[in-house]
Amino acid sequence: MFYKYKLTSYILNAALERDIIYHVTYLANIQSISRQGLRPDLGGRYHAPAYREISRGKIFLGGDLDSARGWLYALKEHAENEQEPRDLNDPKFIPWILAIDSSDINISKDELGEGRVWGSLKTEDWIPPTHISFYSPTINRWIPIQTFSSKLAPSEFGIREYNPVEEGYLSQDEWNGEPWYEIDEEVWNSVPEAG
Repeated sequence: MFYKYKLTSYILNAALERDIIYHVTYLANIQSISRQGLRPDLGGRYHAPAYREISRGKIFLGGDLDSARGWLYALKEHAENEQEPRDLNDPKFIPWILAIDSSDINISKDELGEGRVWGSLKTEDWIPPTHISFYSPTINRWIPIQTFSSKLAPSEFGIREYNPVEEGYLSQDEWNGEPWYEIDEEVWNSVPEAG
């Protein structure tokens, strides 16, 4: 336990020195975040009611890209467990990593999140859109979230299309022929640190 505490303290201190932290959310939230920023008063919209209560008044963060990737996979798992298989083709359940300029944001360790992903942090501050960037795989860089467009193709988000029949989610009779989407792990495992 002491080692874990030291590691989290190191990640928190490193995040404070770098002024870059990360937040993971579902793609459905990106459009509103591009306009309103991250608001702690909303809680997680696409989570179970118990999680919304825990998250109300807080924004959960990753102190480095590795902890953000940990939360990316946790949200992916959450969507797969909480949604009906037919709903997984809805891109709103694709998790997404955002980079945040934390130079004037009060952040602290997230003790609850530490139980799942090391380097978990939190804030009770509003984070304006001017402090938030998203990664564009097509141009291979982090860009301001205000430039986000929902008209971009899924591949431009680091999302791959797949056939749910070939992946074993549905039978051929159950499938309506539309592609399903998921994060492209190859893209997200090679994303560079923001900054």
